[in-house]
Amino acid sequence: MTRLVSPGGGGWTRRKYTVLAIVATAGLALSTAACVQLMGLGDNYSLEDDGVTDQDAAIDQPDGTVNKPDATTVDASLDASDSGKPIYLDWSDAGAWTVFEGPPNMGAAYLGGTFDGRYVYFTPIDHTSKVVRYDTTLQFAASGSWSAFDAPGLLGTQGFYGAAFDGRYVYFAGGNGLSGTPNLSARFDTKAAGGFTVAASWEKFNTLLLSDAGADAGDAGDGGDAGDGGDAGEAGTYVGDQGFGGVFYDGTRYVYLVPSGVGPGATQGHVTRFDADGGFPDASAWSTFDLQSFVDPALAGLAGGYFDGRYAYFMPQAGTKAARYDSTLGFQDGGSWTSYQVATDGGQYMGVGADGTHVIASPNLATSPVERYLLDSGAFSAAGSWTAQPLAATTGTYEGMAFDGRYLYVVPYAQTNVMQRLDTQADAGTWSTQDLSKVSVDAGDAGSALLAGAVFDGQYLYFPTWGAGVPAVVRLQTQAVRAPLPKILAGGSFL
Repeated sequence: MTRLVSPGGGGWTRRKYTVLAIVATAGLALSTAACVQLMGLGDNYSLEDDGVTDQDAAIDQPDGTVNKPDATTVDASLDASDSGKPIYLDWSDAGAWTVFEGPPNMGAAYLGGTFDGRYVYFTPIDHTSKVVRYDTTLQFAASGSWSAFDAPGLLGTQGFYGAAFDGRYVYFAGGNGLSGTPNLSARFDTKAAGGFTVAASWEKFNTLLLSDAGADAGDAGDGGDAGDGGDAGEAGTYVGDQGFGGVFYDGTRYVYLVPSGVGPGATQGHVTRFDADGGFPDASAWSTFDLQSFVDPALAGLAGGYFDGRYAYFMPQAGTKAARYDSTLGFQDGGSWTSYQVATDGGQYMGVGADGTHVIASPNLATSPVERYLLDSGAFSAAGSWTAQPLAATTGTYEGMAFDGRYLYVVPYAQTNVMQRLDTQADAGTWSTQDLSKVSVDAGDAGSALLAGAVFDGQYLYFPTWGAGVPAVVRLQTQAVRAPLPKILAGGSFL
């Protein structure tokens, strides 16, 4: 079996699987076409044989049961078509949609996740839910295809916000740390002998150990046991206690945690960066930079990030300004950073999208337009580099954006059942919508089940629920067989 590695390191029954009936409508056209470059995973990733056969994978389950591989996933090993180009499916086809209600050990609230080449990881955002992952080589609706790690119980984490994969490690950004409690981020070693469910395969780090750029960080302690961030020593000004709003990898060395906040009005603007050449529990491998003090006081409460090969982008959530960092310059140098007023009309955003030619601020409110920055267009802060386009449907709220190599999806969160997507290869860029009201997920007392973020594995999009009475994952098959992931993707929701 091949694995991804980095050279550097319709109708519901009370059964658990259903096909969903969907209604499609035509949408709104955009004025600018986007050209998508499908480049596989590029220079940063390759495939190697891990010595595990598909048959081994099918029987290697926590409960000892034997699962048959998912037939569509097995076929995904074939070329996408005779021409090598992906074959996109009609998303109005009921057969393209499935939902698995009640994956074992899945908790109450999840926000997107990431993909490591075989497994899809779902990010728990609340303080009690476990990290859950799905083995894409096995049947989607089989309990044995799923496993969970009790991060709150075994690591003491307080919830995460976003996940990223660097070719070996899966990172989770501490996102909902209660005020005054450790805001722990964590990572999982996909090559660890113990496997996903064993605490020894994980490490954690308390970002409260870090101090403002330029401040005396003091003694970070001895690092403690494996997975222990050590004692804080005389750490100066704490900067991580307000949580993060996403995490992303630059493809070579650095992992960035996006500064956000916890609770109404609680925001922070300290970008935190981990040097993957160092040890995860080692404070010396971490650095921070205060955007509010050294770049722009409005740069706080951000959500979602993206790296284009040179620049790191951070999009707004609580505010209306975005930030960009030039990675060829010093991380803690204010001159390396630029800000831009994304919205002047009170628009609200939640997450980042990218399609190969644009970086996009994904709207939180449907009344907010999609704000797109054209890569290589010139100055980040120049209004001419940006375009604002309204969504096709303008009611409800949305949580995150995903890209499948051709279509950009805006994920419905509340007060709407309408998912929207943009065809980036259409002559004028065309929006279409799907009515998801027939998604029969048990929402309990919460009303309609909420979706939050998405993960793409090269063939399917996965949408975890947030607040459903019975936790569930909705899956959309976007391509006939699995195609190489676009290089611009980390397999996740840009969160």
